[in-house]
Amino acid sequence: MDLTRIVPNQIMIGIGVLIGEVIASSGLPPFREAFLGFLGPFILGASTFAMNDYCDLEADRRGGRSDRPLVRGDLSRRTAGMVFFVGFPLGLLLSSLINLRCLGIAVAFALLALAYNLRLKDTGLPGNLFIASTMAIPFIYGSMAIDGIPLPVGVLAMIAFMAGAGRELLKDIMDMEGDEARGSRSLPRTKGISAASRLAVVFFLVAVGLSPIPFLLESGGQFHLDLKYLIPVLLTDLMLAWTAVRTLRLGSPEGAMPLRKTSLVALNLGLLGFLLGSF
Repeated sequence: MDLTRIVPNQIMIGIGVLIGEVIASSGLPPFREAFLGFLGPFILGASTFAMNDYCDLEADRRGGRSDRPLVRGDLSRRTAGMVFFVGFPLGLLLSSLINLRCLGIAVAFALLALAYNLRLKDTGLPGNLFIASTMAIPFIYGSMAIDGIPLPVGVLAMIAFMAGAGRELLKDIMDMEGDEARGSRSLPRTKGISAASRLAVVFFLVAVGLSPIPFLLESGGQFHLDLKYLIPVLLTDLMLAWTAVRTLRLGSPEGAMPLRKTSLVALNLGLLGFLLGSF
C-alpha cells in the first residue's frame, strides 16, 4: 500500500477515469469500459510509484523518509522493481483492451512518468506541470474510452491541470527544507516563496475563470444553464479564490499545508458539480 500509493493516488486516478466516462456517457458508462478504465490506470500508476521509490531510495534515506517502505526495510528494492516490471506492461495491456486511443494516452503518460522519476522530478516547474497533467489526464482517458472529448470534459481537465499546478507549487513551498537536501531546483528554492506563491495564484484564478464555461455555452450540452452544476462549482470557485488570497500572503512553508487541504476540498466539490451535471 505504501509503495504503490493505492490510497489515495491510484483510487483517485481510477475515480477520475470513471468521472470522465460518466460525463461522456451523460450517465452511467458501460460496465466493460468502466471496469477496464478503472483498473488499467490504477495498475499503471501503482507500478510507476514503485519505480519512483526504486529510483529515489538513496535520496529518501538521506531525507529520513520513514513513510517509504524501502527506507524502513519493509520491502526490498528488488521487490519494488518486480512490481514495476509486472504492473507496467499489465496496465498497458488493459488499456489496449479498451481502444487504441486509451493505449496511446497510457503509453505517453507511462513514458513521461519514467522520465519524471529519472530526470524531471528535481527540475522545478517542468516537474510540477507534469504532475498537474497527471491530475487532468484521467478525465480525458475516461472520455476517450467512451467517445471523444466533449466540452465539459475538456474544461474539467483544464481546471484539474491549473488547480493541480497551483497545489504542486504549494507543496514545493511546504517541502523547501527537504528539497534543499536533495538539490531540487523547485521554484520556491530558486526564486523564493513570493514568486512561487504569485504563480500558484495565477493557476488557481485561471481554474476559477474556466469553471463557468460549460454553464454559459450551449456546446456545454447537459451542463448548459444547469443549476445542479453551477451551485457546487460556485462554492469551489469561492474556496479557490480564498485559497489564492491566502497564498499571496504566504511568508513561510508552514502556511502552505492548510491551503493545500482547502484546495483539495474545493476540487472535490467541483467534481460533485460535474457529476451532478452529467445526469
